[in-house]
Amino acid sequence: MVWCGGLNQVVTGMQAVLLIWTDGHWKVPIGLRRWRTGDPSKISFALELIQTAAQAGLTPTHVVFGSWYAAAVLLNRLDDLIWRSVAQLKSHRTVDGHSIRHRWSHRFGHTDGHLRHVPHLVRVIKDGRRFWVTNELRLTPAQIKQHYQVRQSKKPFVCANRNWIGELPGRQGPGPDRSSAHGIGGSVV
Repeated sequence: MVWCGGLNQVVTGMQAVLLIWTDGHWKVPIGLRRWRTGDPSKISFALELIQTAAQAGLTPTHVVFGSWYAAAVLLNRLDDLIWRSVAQLKSHRTVDGHSIRHRWSHRFGHTDGHLRHVPHLVRVIKDGRRFWVTNELRLTPAQIKQHYQVRQSKKPFVCANRNWIGELPGRQGPGPDRSSAHGIGGSVV
């Protein structure tokens, strides 16, 4: 059983860290690691998948992931690889010691600075109650959100590849047509 944030309830499925390559149309699984309670963190699994992709010679234009994976260790590793990244940020994060939640009094904003434990310069943007971060400082807020939309197209991949996912050990029957698998991270239900 896993928690489905979209449905706000527990559903049949498994926790998995999934790395998908996409050109915006085609989606190809690069790697998947099943996560269970007691395993190393999902961030550790994401780092392993990123390392495997790097060793295979993959050079993505961007690595896109959700706020649960926007840990300093992952952001730093992507920067070390000279891979550009775009991620959503939780509102409690800080830039140059200031909470991003309280940094802007208006709906929109952006700044360049340093996240805690991230030595390289990043760009943080705000749009309403959402925040994003990138290590590609030349991107405008609109471009950052456009890159992040690739992550939102994850559901067709999981639905179209249900047979591949269904063969994974521990899969509990067909389950409802719900998923939250994405570029890095997620649940497969």
